[in-house]
Amino acid sequence: YQLVETKAPAGYVLDATPIRFVVRQKDNGQIPNVDLGDKINYKGAAQLIKKSETGQVLAGAEFKVVDAKGQTVQAGLKSNQQGQVTVENLAPGNYQFVETKAPTGYLLNTKPVSFTIEAKYQGKQTVMANDNFVNYRGSAELVKENKTGQKLAGTEFKVVDAQGKTVQTGLTSNAKGIVKVTDLTPGDYQFIETKAPTGYLLNTDPVDFTIKNQANGKPSVVQVAKAFINYKGAFQIVKIDTSFHTLKGAEFTLYDSQKKPLNKKVISDNLGVVKFTDLAPGTYYYQETKAPKLDGQHDYVVNDSLIKVVIPDKFAGDPQVFKLGYFQNFKGKAAITKI
Repeated sequence: YQLVETKAPAGYVLDATPIRFVVRQKDNGQIPNVDLGDKINYKGAAQLIKKSETGQVLAGAEFKVVDAKGQTVQAGLKSNQQGQVTVENLAPGNYQFVETKAPTGYLLNTKPVSFTIEAKYQGKQTVMANDNFVNYRGSAELVKENKTGQKLAGTEFKVVDAQGKTVQTGLTSNAKGIVKVTDLTPGDYQFIETKAPTGYLLNTDPVDFTIKNQANGKPSVVQVAKAFINYKGAFQIVKIDTSFHTLKGAEFTLYDSQKKPLNKKVISDNLGVVKFTDLAPGTYYYQETKAPKLDGQHDYVVNDSLIKVVIPDKFAGDPQVFKLGYFQNFKGKAAITKI
């Protein structure tokens, strides 16, 4: 014969394992009772394993288990040193593991893990709900450009936390201008530029961003800024005469730090403005090389003073134009002495 369970006690798993037995008759014709021992009904159990994105097992994560109606059936379940989270004593039905506290330094993963305790099972039922339930850390990126939208490679950054402590350094923009930081715990941070691309001013404006403390599965990369711009320098002067009238048509030449002429000449406009742009950080000199005209005549004297200008190597945001003031021309004078 076989003894087969057809209905389990309320809240227990039906044990479908048959109990086989034989009834024998003794020589004297008696049929003895057969002791089948104990038959155990179990409740279900489930387990998941908590890991980091790199596969490291994580202790200290906390979970609750909810039933199909969203009611909490067990709470305060913690992952052990092997990353295992185990729940026991479950009646047949559908359940979810829901993380309620992330391991230190990780984002809470709000994506639930579903599992089922079957109503019928041979023996003790332990369900592996997930053997790789991941907690993630955060990441962020920004894009380096110049004023015209050209992507800039070779810019270096560090990332500091809310206390100003450096958490990562030496982050360099790639050929697409992208600077990316990974492996960040939840909190507030800043990108700070530490080295500008060649020929550009260091932009000292910090860029704030936040790594949120939870995500539904793998978090998306925080896009810190549409574009973080590096600028080049510029300066201007205004050409005037001794009566402070602006002068058009004066020619100026730019020189490098060794006082060698650069291929940059600018003519003062209708407002007397002389503007040199697109300058890398460094020391320059400018000099008037042609005086302005009046009524078609050269009646102003060239002011050939060689003036030093320094474009700083760093600036907060857009430096616009460094306005250096006025550059004066004089009319010529002649005199004779009556004897």
